Amino acid sequence: MYENLVSEIDPQIESHLMDSELLRWTDSLARPLSVNGPRQQSVFRHDVLPPPLDKPAIRLLTLLPGGPEDDIHCRMAAVRLDQGTTYEALSYAWGCPRRSHTIYINDRSFDVTESLHKALRYLRRSDEQICLWVDAVCINQSDLVERSHQVSLMGDIFRACTRVFVWLGVPIEVVERRASVGSAQESETTSCGATSVTNPFALVHHFAQDKHIYQLPCFAPSQMAAGVPVFVETPEFLSLWEFFIAAITEPWWSRLWCVQEVMLAPDAVMVYGRWRLPWSLVETCSKNHRRHRDGCCARYASQLPQRYRMFQQDDLIERRPVSDLLHGYSLDLDRILRLFSHKSCQDPRDKVYGLLGLLDRDAYPTILPNYTKSVREVYMDATRAIIGKSPGDLKFLTGFGFGSDTTNTFQLPSWVRNLALPLDSSMAWCEKHRLDMYPLYHACGNLRNDGLRIHGEELHLCGISVGTVAKVGQVQPNHADSFEFWTVIRTWLSMAGLSWPAGREELGLARQQSFWRLMIGDVVWLSRSEWQRATGASFTAYLDQVVEFNMKHDKEVGLSNSILQAMLVGILGKTMCTTEEGRLLLSSPATRAGDTIWVLGGGRKPFVLREAVGVTGLSTGSTYTLVGDCIVDGLMDGEGVIGHPEQDISLV
Repeated sequence: MYENLVSEIDPQIESHLMDSELLRWTDSLARPLSVNGPRQQSVFRHDVLPPPLDKPAIRLLTLLPGGPEDDIHCRMAAVRLDQGTTYEALSYAWGCPRRSHTIYINDRSFDVTESLHKALRYLRRSDEQICLWVDAVCINQSDLVERSHQVSLMGDIFRACTRVFVWLGVPIEVVERRASVGSAQESETTSCGATSVTNPFALVHHFAQDKHIYQLPCFAPSQMAAGVPVFVETPEFLSLWEFFIAAITEPWWSRLWCVQEVMLAPDAVMVYGRWRLPWSLVETCSKNHRRHRDGCCARYASQLPQRYRMFQQDDLIERRPVSDLLHGYSLDLDRILRLFSHKSCQDPRDKVYGLLGLLDRDAYPTILPNYTKSVREVYMDATRAIIGKSPGDLKFLTGFGFGSDTTNTFQLPSWVRNLALPLDSSMAWCEKHRLDMYPLYHACGNLRNDGLRIHGEELHLCGISVGTVAKVGQVQPNHADSFEFWTVIRTWLSMAGLSWPAGREELGLARQQSFWRLMIGDVVWLSRSEWQRATGASFTAYLDQVVEFNMKHDKEVGLSNSILQAMLVGILGKTMCTTEEGRLLLSSPATRAGDTIWVLGGGRKPFVLREAVGVTGLSTGSTYTLVGDCIVDGLMDGEGVIGHPEQDISLV
């Protein structure tokens, strides 16, 4: 049954091999493995793992020593999970799925992707073996039953490893050429001096050592203005920046599976060709950089062009604990799926399955990896589970993933989020903060929310129609530069019948105030994840900044960071509309003239709905499709509920 088990047992795992009655050795037991070449060219095939018994079984791969040009030889053995076995795990981007390279497992050939082949080659040591867990090798990917079961164990596998190697790839040629050939280089703690350009992590070390922004080579002492160093784009700084950007834009950062792999492991080490960097230094760098940027070095940071931002807004950088990441929502599947919906995976079902390790398994017992299910079934199962954990709360209907897939690839009901729709990191950052802002609104007022129920593929709700979309404006792009960003706002002003306010008196007009309140979503930013409604002094201060605002050298002069953050979160990826009743709203780019605006029971934000032509609901009310949530001037605190009749409706 287990023809491929090892012929030489790794001392680390010898005591944890399956009980002998579960294993059947082949005649290769008596023959030692060859390091320089296989003695047989048969293809390695996975044996069926034994039944769980008291503990589930996994496979571990022992990477044997070898030289830079030697073939890669490994041994594989099955072990019981959680029996004290010492191993390290590998986190990497699969890259091109074509298996174009060969390694040898138990003297038999096994084809792997180029990305994995490079990772094993650079991880391999010349004088000692390494015990690893590698998903593409240790799981029989062609067996859907095994794959489903092993994926359900991923959280436990990464929690149990001693550390995870984060394989970023091979650096750009200039870095790798300057690195010495041989074993992996431990990235030394260096400054951003002239010799540090050989180190792709030099910029990380700079801030990990708690150095100031003005100590970067782009702030030369010879370039001063009023006694303050000014930014100069020097060749040395450009070199440092290029190496840094190359490292943090490698495909690994966009991979969904890396989220739980790096967050759950006890320790992590970045491996970038021959360079290695403890993840703890990256965390320290990020925290120190933020403190300098917002504190002592703020005036220097403001000189840096926008393209020189250190990190994308990504919780992976600081490997924040899952409980902190969820902000108290430790069992919130909806939040987890949305926080990392911008990460990519080859199988759309993994948008759910690839994050389950972050959650308490007992909280969602019905959500188990099952690759025999369709994408449609997986997404609907996840939505039903989310509704079951938060009855009456329509937060799950807000955010990205509704109304924009015109082809409806997976034939999803409009109330089921399409997690497979592409989302970039800028919009993911907005999504995260929009989630944090959601509890600040109360559009539903005292509208009853006991009408929420699922009937087949319909979602039945109670609601009040509060308006109809009249005009739809230009969409604010996700990656608008400063000029384009403000150009779109000016077109919206014109659409609202307004012009740019020339003075504070003009901003006293109710329509002007409604417009500018809408531009920040009626909230102001306090700190990293804290928001409050824009009232009193905070709103007055914001209006004062609008008057003082002007564009200069690609910088928003006159706007505080807190106001600019609120504007970005409020309007990126949105369009402004007017209603037949004269109101202004920010809504999904999928919004059309004629769509209706609803306040729904349990929904803290209003929603844009579209009549489902030719579809009859099972309820006595009307049938609609969901376009998306919205922010409507004057309807965010229950005003729309007063004096309007309730209706029973259904979403299909």
